[in-house]
Amino acid sequence: HAGSAAAGLPADDASSSGSSSSSGAQQGAAGSSDQKPKRGFWGSIKYFFVGDGLDKERIKALGMGAFASYGFISNLNYGTALGAAWIAFVKKYGVAPTAPGQWKVFLAFYAGLWTLQNFARPLRISLALALAPAFDKAITGLGEKLHIEKKWVFGIFLLCMGFITSVTLFGTISLLGGFPS
Repeated sequence: HAGSAAAGLPADDASSSGSSSSSGAQQGAAGSSDQKPKRGFWGSIKYFFVGDGLDKERIKALGMGAFASYGFISNLNYGTALGAAWIAFVKKYGVAPTAPGQWKVFLAFYAGLWTLQNFARPLRISLALALAPAFDKAITGLGEKLHIEKKWVFGIFLLCMGFITSVTLFGTISLLGGFPS
């Protein structure tokens, strides 16, 4: 074992490399299971859409652009679904979900659609990651143009996105008859 330390190998590695015992075969078998991780059902779905590329380091590298693009995609997706559910509810029941006693009925009505939307989450994540560099470039460029820090531009972006989403959603619902008299 003294020779293994001089060669820079830990004592355990040197002893296993000199012998062809069954422990070496067991280590080889254990090593092969590390190469093919078990993903489970949802892990397989995620892998199908984004591969191995969706990890914390990649998301961290994409930074604010990834968060901003996912927020945009998510608002677009859920806003459209909420608007469609609202209009469908009004068409079916003849009253707005905000009418007295209707909110719980509407939430049950919308819950089914919301559940279905969660199956599209891997697609939304993939799209958001694809758009992240463009959002990051826009946030960075706007910060440079306005001479303000990126974090403030990001905050302004979030406020504007929330405002525009709300106005668009409720404006569309109103135009399509979602608030009957």
